[in-house]
Amino acid sequence: MPGLFSTQGERFDWVEHIETHENALVRPPGQAERSSMVRQAHHKGLSRPLQDRDLIALADGELPAYFTREEVDRILGQVEGRDKLFLSLLWQTGLRVSEALALEVKDIDFYSKTLKVKSLKKQRPEVRIIPLKGDFLGQLGAYIGHEKLSGTDKLFPITRQRAFQIVNQACCKAGIYRDRAHPHTFRHSFAVHCVLSGVPLPVLKKWLGHSSISRTMIYCQVLASDTRGFYEAMTF
Repeated sequence: MPGLFSTQGERFDWVEHIETHENALVRPPGQAERSSMVRQAHHKGLSRPLQDRDLIALADGELPAYFTREEVDRILGQVEGRDKLFLSLLWQTGLRVSEALALEVKDIDFYSKTLKVKSLKKQRPEVRIIPLKGDFLGQLGAYIGHEKLSGTDKLFPITRQRAFQIVNQACCKAGIYRDRAHPHTFRHSFAVHCVLSGVPLPVLKKWLGHSSISRTMIYCQVLASDTRGFYEAMTF
């Protein structure tokens, strides 16, 4: 989509924006939808109005940029304390940055080891449940106790701008190019890691909060990079 976004970060912002709206772009938008999206594009400060082919490309494009597991380890090695916990949350849950910043302490269920995530969709608010690893849950509990947080307190009382700074600075220190230094890259990385780990697409769809499984299927493209393993496992 040359010329549509001036930076990769701008594209990530727009992808997150359309993901939190009711009409997932898995089909050509109608005239009313397109007019609304064009207005929103101007509001978001994009470099030019959106065209139909742009909207379709956002839904049916190539596999998004992501971090490998080794790269994630390098990034997490550059931060500590609350910042490390925040990035670990993005990596282990695939949350959108806006969802992560909206989390409250009461959204964590330590008994069932799950996280309740409230959708930011205005037309159809939903709640999805994401499992959490026991060790990470322990880290969250220790952090909550240390910070004396409870109930409706924000789990991470930081601004969106600060969240972007944390990711950008950690990526730069880890030697990761700036075009991937964005919170949304962790979401893509989580999805790719799930696919490579054999998580069924319907399950991943629920964890990511996608409205259509066709949006989730884009991550299956990562399997095409190395199909030899599938062939070797076959018997003739």
